[in-house]
Formats: sequence, C-alpha cells, structure tokens
Amino acid sequence: CHAEFPWQRGVAQLYDLLESQGYHPVLLARRPRLVEASDRGKPYRVEYFPGDESVRLPPPVDRRWTSWLTAVGERLGLSALIVRESLIAPWGVAAARVLGIPVALDMRENLAAMYAAGADSRGVLGRLVRSRPIVRRFEANIVPHFDHVFFVSEELKAWACGEYGIAEGRSSVLMNVPSRSYEELAETALITPRRSDGSTLLIFAGYLRKNRGVQDIVRAIPLLRERGLDVRMRVIGSGDYSEPLSRLVGEMDLGSVVNMEGMLPASEVPSAFCEADIGLCSYLLSEQTHQTIPGKLFEYMRVGLPVLSSARRSVVRILDATRCGVVYDSRDPGHIADRIESMMRDREELRSMGLRGLEASRSTYSWRANIDVVNSALSQIGVPQPKMS
Repeated sequence: CHAEFPWQRGVAQLYDLLESQGYHPVLLARRPRLVEASDRGKPYRVEYFPGDESVRLPPPVDRRWTSWLTAVGERLGLSALIVRESLIAPWGVAAARVLGIPVALDMRENLAAMYAAGADSRGVLGRLVRSRPIVRRFEANIVPHFDHVFFVSEELKAWACGEYGIAEGRSSVLMNVPSRSYEELAETALITPRRSDGSTLLIFAGYLRKNRGVQDIVRAIPLLRERGLDVRMRVIGSGDYSEPLSRLVGEMDLGSVVNMEGMLPASEVPSAFCEADIGLCSYLLSEQTHQTIPGKLFEYMRVGLPVLSSARRSVVRILDATRCGVVYDSRDPGHIADRIESMMRDREELRSMGLRGLEASRSTYSWRANIDVVNSALSQIGVPQPKMS
C-alpha cells in the first residue's frame, strides 16, 4: 500500500478479513503517521518502506519499491502479493514475478477520474502528469498484468473490465462493508435508547471535501426551518473543506442548528449514528462517485439509520434493492428540502427504512459476504485457503 496506514479504512478491512480466515497478512507500506493499533486493540503486522521521506520519489516512478518488495517477500516467504490501488502496481507485479508468486490488485478507484475530480487543486505540471489520457494509459498498461483484480463496486468492475479487457474469471467485487469490529460496536449501540426530543437530526461523518456535497444539505436547512420543521444537523469530520463549510454555516446563521465537530474515535461512531434520524450520502455526482461506494452507506444501514443520498448510481442501486433510503437528483435546495420533509412527515416509513437497511446489512452487506469472494479468488490464483484451527 502506498498510502498511510491504517488511515485507509479499506486496507484495514482487507487485513482483518484475511486474518479472520487464517491467513497471516503483512502490510507493506510507506511510513504512516505512526498509528499501528487496530480498532480492536490488536496491532497490525507492518513493514515500512525504508528511507528518508524528504527524498522519496513519487510511488509510480520510484523503482526502489520493486527491490524492497522482493527483499521483504523473500525474507518473509510470502505466498502472494495484493497491491492496494495502482500507483505502485508496476513494482508490485515486477516483485511478484521475481518471487514467483501470484499478485492481485485491490482497485478501489478509477484513478483517472479521481485525479480529474481534483484537477483544480494542482498546478500546471500536476495537471499534465495526472491528466486523464496519461493516467488512463498508465492503468491500461498495468492492470491487465494482475492475476486477479478486486473492485469496490459492480459499476467499477463493469467499466474496468470493458476498458482494460479483464476476463470475467479474473475479477470480483469486494464490498466496502463495515469491519467485524464495527458490527460488534453497532450491535451494542442499537440497544441504547434513542433520542426523544422531537427534532429530526441529520448526520454526516467523514473527511470533509467539497465533493462530499454537505454544503447542499446545509443550504436546504433554512427552507425546512421556514416550514416550521425542527430539523438539525451534525457534521462530524475534518478536511480541506472544513473552513469553507463553517463559513457557510455562519453566513446562513445556522450555528444553533448545524453542529460541526472534529473526527470521533472509531469506537464512538456507531453510537453517534444511533442518535441521528437520517444519514447523509451527499456526494457530488461524477464519474468517480458513480463507480465507488462510500463505506458510510453500509455503516448507516448497520445501525438502522435511514439514508438520504444524491443520485449516485452505485448507491441508488443499493437503495433500490433494500428500500432503506431516499434519493435526491438535483442540488437545488428546494428539491433537497422537499425530499427531507417527505422523510420527516412519515415517521413510520422512516422507521421501516431503517429496519430494512439493518436487515440487509446483517444478511447481505456484512463483512462475512466478502469471505467467499476472497477465498475463491486467492484459491483461483494458487493460494490455498489455510486450515482453520
């Protein structure tokens, strides 16, 4: 993994999944913010890329990854490599071929679409190097070389298999569902009495960026208040859009009803969700967001929290199947206010949405659903499933 760990939740999820099946995962990563303990108090086994951070080259051009991965693989006797994202994909494939072991790719993003979404924040050189044609060519040259590719959604899988010619039998979907530890915390939180003050509390938790679309919900709040509806909002998180969002809340004189706070410890998130009435998946629509699924969707469902979402195709698919939420298809504040009001007016249906989401989370969108996917894929590329003691 080229990113910091365990800040990337998906990496920790895969690690825990492998460990639960008797595998002995080791994370090979660049030096993180020195946070190594899992959310259940057990440390992960991590090997860090050596060297001075200040002179390190960008992962796609730093060939030292190959020699380091090869050396660690030989020392530890690794049976397979799973590369997270495609930035270090060439070096992961090269190391695996030297070691004579299979290699899989955990592809969570359409990299070209992801960079295109953030193009405005980079200089001229950054926009050139990370332009859609160059990044698309980079992925097209490396993704087909993997023995297996895991995708985060059916939408991303369909696009990448068509774009890069990946055979059906060499790909599968690993859902971005909550970890086993989150599920345990959720079950405890579910038995806690809910709020009973009569207001409707909307909640968002996560990294705050402009493309999260939280500002669209904030702009709808005054309209709901004008209609005499007691609606409040809790925003849990931090990020490069925290300050602009705080300014918007102040400019709209919503400081008494929109509560902005920093990130909570992971252990407190399920309880925070249980205190709310509607969970927000307000991402702005783009090629990237249509192809990915936010983990918070399943986290909301796991505590029986009804969902309000933008018309993101991957999320709409889940909501259509489970009937656990409502979709808005315009960023117009009036339209969003109408959708929220419809949820607030029918409290019985709101409760039923939450229960349907909870049941779907327990039966279909659980971490257990990924077990067969991982075991089947690894067996197919020559990694036998360990015998469980």
